[in-house]
Amino acid sequence: MNRNAYLRRCMTISLRHRATWVVMGGVAGLILGALLALGVAEMSALAVLGAAAVALAIALNSFLRHSADPEAQPEDGHSIGAASRNGNHPR
Repeated sequence: MNRNAYLRRCMTISLRHRATWVVMGGVAGLILGALLALGVAEMSALAVLGAAAVALAIALNSFLRHSADPEAQPEDGHSIGAASRNGNHPR
């Protein structure tokens, strides 16, 4: 399994375990839309944005948390330090 596949798997698992968080982000968007007396289309858009924001935060957190795992290291033998997650690893 290469680095991208491993990190994608970790993000997918994190999203599955926190699916209720994503749903609650959508519900929070609906409640906010109702409080602002928005129309149905705007409330739906706000719910989707809320759910997407929570899902993105979960996936990003999982990516950052697992990027230093031994399984996520490049196959060329160079390790990526925890401080250099911006892709500037030795070539």
